[in-house]
Amino acid sequence: MSAADASALLGVSRTTLYAYVSRGFVRSQATPGPSRERRYSRDDVERLQRRTEERRNPDKAVAHALQWGMPVLESAITLIDGHRLYYRGHDALALARTHSIAAVASLIWTGRFDALTETRSDTTAVHGHDISSFAARAQSLLASASADDASAFDRRPEHQARAGRPRSRAAGTAVSAPRAAR
Repeated sequence: MSAADASALLGVSRTTLYAYVSRGFVRSQATPGPSRERRYSRDDVERLQRRTEERRNPDKAVAHALQWGMPVLESAITLIDGHRLYYRGHDALALARTHSIAAVASLIWTGRFDALTETRSDTTAVHGHDISSFAARAQSLLASASADDASAFDRRPEHQARAGRPRSRAAGTAVSAPRAAR
């Protein structure tokens, strides 16, 4: 489609259209002949228009995402493929069976497993128990573990896994503590 048509469909100026092209959101190609005119990918323009409309109406975006449509956000951390969940390229179910909570947290925070978290000692199955009670206990323990620790608020990537380790242990404690200790 022409620049005028693409701009009109998106409701933006030509300058904004050119910015979308330079950022890789819309593909373009030169037209044959001596003119400098370019044509713009209708698929890219229509996809960008849909995404813009969904951002303006978040309820519509969420409803669409819940039907396993296009993701609301693109992420390098998680992937939903069919009915499978992946964290940084690792199947979440396989991670739950083979790695500790702390190890998975380290993978999510840093993109790699931390050698200090490679044990399964802080995990246990919760089959037959009310998950909401575990979640409430974990939230309480996480809040208290963070309350007096200034490192909990350090957002530098190299410090997040170290600061998160006590919190992931607290979450593990919440689900693994014997029922009488709760």
